[in-house]
Amino acid sequence: MEDHKKAKNRPKRVPMFKAKRLTSKQRPGYVRRWFNNETTRLADALAGGYEYVKDDTAKTSDKRAQDHSQMGSNASQPVGNNVTAYLMEIPEEWYREDQAAKETMIADSEESFDPKHRIKDNMYGSLSRR
Repeated sequence: MEDHKKAKNRPKRVPMFKAKRLTSKQRPGYVRRWFNNETTRLADALAGGYEYVKDDTAKTSDKRAQDHSQMGSNASQPVGNNVTAYLMEIPEEWYREDQAAKETMIADSEESFDPKHRIKDNMYGSLSRR
């Protein structure tokens, strides 16, 4: 077995928890995120105002990304099990509106809980050590 301290010609090791996350440079005024081509995710994203990011503007963090997609096409990256992730973006204003609507929906849902089981000031309780 090779001594790991003597492996100077080997590329720098990347821990597994860092290797799997897809990121990209953000475009000012927009929010970007990756969507997998599963079920209706891409259609839902398009209906919600997201647009595909073209590969030549993506500048992904994954060094392999350019190996898998053509310049000028939609930025994409295989993520395993015949699933491909596509980079999409939405105007930041729309993203903030969507997040506010989601927070309102969650708050309304929490208000519908039985008051006997609701904790007003600290909805999620606390931890303590004994």
